[in-house]
Amino acid sequence: AQCGRRAAGEYGTVEGVDLYGWFQKLQTQRRCGGFCTDDVPLFGVDSVADTLHDRPACSKAVVEQLHTLSFALGLVMVVVGPTIVVAGLYACCRERGTQVEPESESDYGSGSETEGFMFSPHY
Repeated sequence: AQCGRRAAGEYGTVEGVDLYGWFQKLQTQRRCGGFCTDDVPLFGVDSVADTLHDRPACSKAVVEQLHTLSFALGLVMVVVGPTIVVAGLYACCRERGTQVEPESESDYGSGSETEGFMFSPHY
């Protein structure tokens, strides 16, 4: 989209600016204005009258969204983490059922480093 001289700049068009689409979607969905400070929105205005009033800064909306996401992920980790620990402990304790049993020396040739022992896993 060509938006006039102000949007052309060094990028050519506004689509060349990093995070352009993300910021447009953010302002449209969250009904916010500037990013760091309250300001008139660039996107998502319904009428010219909407451009006369500042809207809350979009950074506040981003912080709220990240807070919600981190809370949800933290909750998942609280549930999944102990489950993994318990499963790991169970597997370790179950694995201890595998024993190393001594065997007679006649079963092996002389000079072997494993002489006298045989692993016998329980299947």
